[in-house]
Amino acid sequence: MSSDIAPADQISSDILERVEDVLRRSPESIDDFTVEVDELITEILNEYGDESDSCQDTAYTLAYILKLTNEFNFMFIKPKIIRDIFLGGGSFGSVFKANYNNSAVALKIIDQAFTDKKYEQLKTWFSRELRHWRDISNHDNVLELIGCYAEVNEGSIEFGLVSPFANGGSLSEFCENRKVTLAAKHHHLVSISLGLQHLHNQREALIHGDLCCDNVLVHDEVVKIADFGLSKYDAGISTLTMQGYTEDMNFERIGPGVSSRTKETDIFAFGSLAYELFTGSTAQFQLAPYTWPSRPYVLGDARWDDLWRIVEDCWAKEPVNRPSAKDLVSRLQRAAGSIV
Repeated sequence: MSSDIAPADQISSDILERVEDVLRRSPESIDDFTVEVDELITEILNEYGDESDSCQDTAYTLAYILKLTNEFNFMFIKPKIIRDIFLGGGSFGSVFKANYNNSAVALKIIDQAFTDKKYEQLKTWFSRELRHWRDISNHDNVLELIGCYAEVNEGSIEFGLVSPFANGGSLSEFCENRKVTLAAKHHHLVSISLGLQHLHNQREALIHGDLCCDNVLVHDEVVKIADFGLSKYDAGISTLTMQGYTEDMNFERIGPGVSSRTKETDIFAFGSLAYELFTGSTAQFQLAPYTWPSRPYVLGDARWDDLWRIVEDCWAKEPVNRPSAKDLVSRLQRAAGSIV
């Protein structure tokens, strides 16, 4: 049995249990649910929201996620998700293989530095990025977003994203663990271009912002673009998207003279992804004067001329001179004819 008495530097167990109950429950009445959530938020902030309180950060994180649960209830998974295996960590948090509705899923727990954003930033992320991702992830080459998940854990709250588990791992891992032919890699590149075209063709284009082999997953040998919409809200680089390129950014995924992430920066990153896919190495650029990597030995044969021209066009210094995702699809499909 839990106790209502908690150390001074922790939220009371009573409040945490009530938060968990709200997260797990599907509301019978939206109006009643809204009132209940608002009252719980008010109680949390009245009790722990003072600047002198050591629990202030946790209190505001609880309040923000409760608000999101209230406003975007349809996006939250209610049943408790059982974590099976820790798969790894990255700049945005930790990833677990988990079980949801008797199916294997990937649960990405977002680092608290990300959820410590001001509420309006999180709300914008939900309404523009996650909701958009969920609504358009019906494409074979785009990873589905099943939903969002929140859970009280160890005196605080964790927030995560749930997607189908990709049994082939990342594209990097897939190519390392198997003997993937150059022709098969070209086929995967065509598939990635189709997924990127789907993102860019939306009425409000969805920008990936961090396209690379590690952010493309493979399931049953089908490649799926993943992890888009997160990079622009990363605590370490969110302000840099308004200030231009710095050494903190991955140049090969952004390109020169950048003031924001755009469709054109995604195209630049696509060229670097193609280079990485075929060589196993990250593309290295020189900034002054701006030059890109020389043609790699693995693509030295004449049958790869078309592909290398596409990669170079993706790396054009002026964004306006780069091909569109639609252009990439048509050119890569034509180039496939010269690959035997």
